[in-house]
Amino acid sequence: MLLAALVYWLTRDPDTISRPQFVAEQLAQPHPYQNSRAVQANDADLRQRAAEDYQNADYAAAIVPWQKLYDAGDATTEDRFYLAQAHLYQKNYAAAIALYEEILALESRLYQREARWYLALAQLRVGQEAPARQQLEALSQQRGWKSTEADQLLQTWLE
Repeated sequence: MLLAALVYWLTRDPDTISRPQFVAEQLAQPHPYQNSRAVQANDADLRQRAAEDYQNADYAAAIVPWQKLYDAGDATTEDRFYLAQAHLYQKNYAAAIALYEEILALESRLYQREARWYLALAQLRVGQEAPARQQLEALSQQRGWKSTEADQLLQTWLE
């Protein structure tokens, strides 16, 4: 299956793909979970459970512990990002969008590019093209992670 997807990706004509198809391709695989920091012992069990559920693509189950951390005011930027991801893959777009926007408003630079990218994809899923375009333009200007994909999506507005 993975080989077939790779062959399709390498042989498809990028000029004929629609914006919804491109977004669907970008969301075909979730962002890999990467625990980037040590956590407090009292929250470690919740984070571990959430991470395992996320890695097993059980996004509904992953939401529960991350939401508990969030509601208690103990959520890190990383927790917020993966909570947003779990909501995104559960098609809870409004919740995902709100969390991505919250991450972008934080002073922390952690997960800023990732939040901006997935915010744009979520916004496109719900038809919020103008704000999505703003996020994609910001990614394109910054150059780096997902800037090429942002350029490709922006190109669809010119066609």
